[in-house]
Amino acid sequence: MHHYNIRGTIDIAPVRLGTIKLLGETNKMGFIKGLAGINQELAKRPSSGDFADREPAKWASIAAKGAAQKYVFLQEIDEGSPNFSEKNGLALFSLQHSNPDNWKKNAACTIDLGECYGCAQGWRQKIVFYVNVLHVDDPEGPTVKIWSRGLGKGSVAQSLLDMAADPDYKNSITDKTFKFSRTGTTKDDTTYTLSNLGLDHGLNVEDYELFDLEQYVFTVAPERQEAYYLDLAQGESAPAKPAKPVSASSVDADW
Repeated sequence: MHHYNIRGTIDIAPVRLGTIKLLGETNKMGFIKGLAGINQELAKRPSSGDFADREPAKWASIAAKGAAQKYVFLQEIDEGSPNFSEKNGLALFSLQHSNPDNWKKNAACTIDLGECYGCAQGWRQKIVFYVNVLHVDDPEGPTVKIWSRGLGKGSVAQSLLDMAADPDYKNSITDKTFKFSRTGTTKDDTTYTLSNLGLDHGLNVEDYELFDLEQYVFTVAPERQEAYYLDLAQGESAPAKPAKPVSASSVDADW
């Protein structure tokens, strides 16, 4: 599956972060639209789609209109950051597909395993950003959670990358307190914003136990992907539909 951490810097329009080192083997789908020079993917994971053997994750999310939460990011985006922690590691990026007729059905792209239903259908690849955060104002007390957002122009994840590349922000995201806010009630009118509160939180980010992000990227085995994406009952056949040619990757914003 396509999961990767940034080693050095990368090009993500409109911000230039430089060059990137990826772990893994080159494959035909290794070029991601909008990321110049990327030709490898990394971190192949078992494609089970089964989370029963993993510690249940806590996910950072905002359900109510007008709500806001305060976060401290516990991982840097780039190991070149002056605040990079070897212990905490880096934030993660994953290539994924979503059924265009049912956007809630999304999972990691598995083309580097030799087969991917989303690629066979010509569905666009999306980049999804994962990072461990400390939810500072959680009602139950400061809690480590996984924050996951789509990466694309205008997205809150993109604004975070911009900050990580900006010397005015000390090329770091772990030394600040952020406010994550939501407006709107539906997929069509909901927008999210991420604001740097400029507060020195005074915390040691290495004091917290983090989730292994690669373990929580939802993945479905290639032989089960058709049934998953089309929401088929056991033994039910997919409706006849000609496959579309595999298209180049593209990036969508928050989803």
